[in-house]
Order: sequence, then C-alpha cells, then structure tokens
Amino acid sequence: MSGKNLRWSALLFAILWCAVVAYLWSPKHYWPDADGYLLHVTEGRWVAHPPGYALFVMLGRLFHALGFLPYFAVQLASLSLTAAGLCVLYRLMREMLSPLYAQALTIAAAFSWLTLLNVQTGTSHASDLFTVSLLLLAAVKLPGSRASAWGDDLFFATSLFLCAGFRLTTFIMMAPLCLLMAWNNRTRASFWVSCFLALVAVALWQLWVIGQSGGYAAYSAAAAAMNADNHPSSLLLSGLTHTTALNILRALLWAGVGTFAFSVVAGASWCWPIPTFARRAFFYGLAATVGPLFGVIFYLCTHPGYVVSVIPGTALVAASLAATSRPSFPWRAFGASVIGVLCMFLFMKPFMPSPTKWQAVSNGILLQYSATCARAATFNTTSRWLRLAGLESEIPDHRVMDLQQEDEWREYFRRVDPERDLQ
Repeated sequence: MSGKNLRWSALLFAILWCAVVAYLWSPKHYWPDADGYLLHVTEGRWVAHPPGYALFVMLGRLFHALGFLPYFAVQLASLSLTAAGLCVLYRLMREMLSPLYAQALTIAAAFSWLTLLNVQTGTSHASDLFTVSLLLLAAVKLPGSRASAWGDDLFFATSLFLCAGFRLTTFIMMAPLCLLMAWNNRTRASFWVSCFLALVAVALWQLWVIGQSGGYAAYSAAAAAMNADNHPSSLLLSGLTHTTALNILRALLWAGVGTFAFSVVAGASWCWPIPTFARRAFFYGLAATVGPLFGVIFYLCTHPGYVVSVIPGTALVAASLAATSRPSFPWRAFGASVIGVLCMFLFMKPFMPSPTKWQAVSNGILLQYSATCARAATFNTTSRWLRLAGLESEIPDHRVMDLQQEDEWREYFRRVDPERDLQ
C-alpha cells in the first residue's frame, strides 16, 4: 500500500474511532472510583488512595483551569492519554514492522475492548497505555552496547518517571522489564547514571505526594485501610480461596479478550524464527506483559482497567514475531478477531433480570463491561448483581460489609451529581 493510501486509511480509522468514543460517552460516571478523580479536580485535593495518581490529577486540573467543567476535565484527561498512547504505540510498532502492519496493530489496540472501555470512564488506568508504550519505545531504542548514549538513556529515565508519576503501581509492575533492561545495558555507565537520576526523581516525587496526602501517618493509614479492604480478594494476602480464584479468572478473561487480536498475530507467526533485530524487543514485550498480568492476578483485579497495561507488551510480542521476512501476517483471522471482539463489546448486554446465580455472576464479570452499560453508566459489583437477583445467600460474608459501604458511597454521589454541571 502506498504512503498516500496509508495516510487516508489512518484518517478513516481515526474518524471511526472518534465516532465510537463519542457514541460511548455518558454524562454519568461508569466506574465508582472515577468519582474520586472528579472530587480531587473539583476540590483541589489529592487522591488519598495510595500510592496516588498525581500526574493524572494534575492533567485533569489543567483541563479544568482551561475552562472545562470538572467532569469534562477528567474525561479529557483519559481521552488525551489514550490518544497519546496510541500514537506512541504506533511508533513502537514501526520499530519492528512496515507502516502497513504497524498501522494494523495500532488499530487493533485502538478498538480493543480494554481501550474503548477505559477511554471514556475518566480513570487513571487510561494512562497505562501511554506510559507503558513510552517505556517500551525507550527500551527498544536503547543500543545495548558499552558506548555512551545519553539521549536514549535519558529518554528511558524520563519514561520511568512518567510511568511512576501517573500510576506508581504500574511502575512497580514494570520491575521484570526494568531488570531485563538493566542486564542488557549493564556495561553502559550513562544508562546507570540515568536510571539513578530517575529513581531519585521518583522517590522525591513520591515524598511530595505523601506530603500532599496529609503526611506519612495519614498516607500509611490510608494504605493500611486499602490493604484491609482488598485482603479477601487478594491471592497474595489471602491465599487461594473462592474469591481469589474469581480474581484470577477475571484477570485472565479480560486480558485474553482485550488482546485477542495480538494473540492471533503471534500464534500465526510463532513457527517462524524471530529476526535478530527483534529478539530483544520480543523479551521486553514479554516482560511488560507478564509483569502487570501477574501483578493484578496476585494482588487485585476488580475491573478491566487493571489490565490495560498488558496491551503494549502484548502488541510488541506480536510485532516481534511478525517481523519475519516471510509473508505470514494472518489478515483474515486478524480482521475477524478485531471485528468480532468489537461487535461483542458494542452489542452484548447483561441479563436483566438475572434470575440465576450464574447469570448474575456473568453480569458482574463480563456482560456489564459493554458499550450499552458504559453509555448508561450501569456498573455493579458481582455481589450487587447477586443481591439484585435476590440471591443474598450467595454473597460472601466479607462482601456484605463492602456492599453497605458501597451503598453509602453511591448515596453520597447522588448528592454530588455531575449531571447538574451539564444543565
């Protein structure tokens, strides 16, 4: 395909993506935790939820300072970070592939179920697509030699800081990638100096966030309360139970559906040898996929936002495998997977009502994460779906208390209704 035709196709898909995003937009919050971002932008305070998302809140405040209402400001923060993430992801794909194949994988990421669900929810999880893509782009560009490369090394250090600034949890889950990169670049002094500067900047930044959160005592108390709330659902904290097994199922299901098109490309290219220039990138992508996926499996995964961070790594794995000179790109299967998952996202609906336990659980795990529910701002925990179905006896004891707290939270935000700002 000629360069002119590629530009026209990119414009066409960009318009289509914008149309889908506009279709998904809702004047109400979809996820309950998005209300917290709105409050912090509106009231000028910081997220007390450790470890904080200071750069995301700052971006929301910037849009608010430009004259946008708080709800729009938070939505624009998610939208702008997603758009920036797709641009960076395309540059990452171009390191491995020709423009045509790079554009195809970027389109798959843009229309991924995970991306479309996060782009309009007003949540800091949308920043993961940008920061992880940027981190991988910086990683791929590093020379891996002894000769100093200050420009590339400082670019990587800046990417590390941005990753920590937007979501420190994502930065922590990138530890396998960072360790692999440290080994591959161990002989270059400029790399170690740049990493040291990045880690110092992250530490100073986090100290500032702690100060803005009310000091170390308040920050520690909030961290302890968060761990206590998450304890029953965390494999790391509670071991293997029915609840933690459900957490594992959710993470694997959402990651599998959200990155299905990349898996198709990787599966079709697996039998061919990886080109020499793409081998390091393949292992970087693998590390950037395994790290966050294991992180959410072992600690917490309550909604698909937690696994957005696997998209760039999975895309890089697929691109590295498809970089072979042999014509092995599976266009038909790839197109069918992108369109199939997109149709599932656009047209699936929860069971209303849900008279059986498994219908209620299906609503909570998968069916409510659809375009229909996103537009209507219909979000319930799995326990709430069970209660709505009249199956209170099936709700675990620790979730009964959570539901009481959730009721109080929902009642509070009925009084703090963003729809009033739109009237």
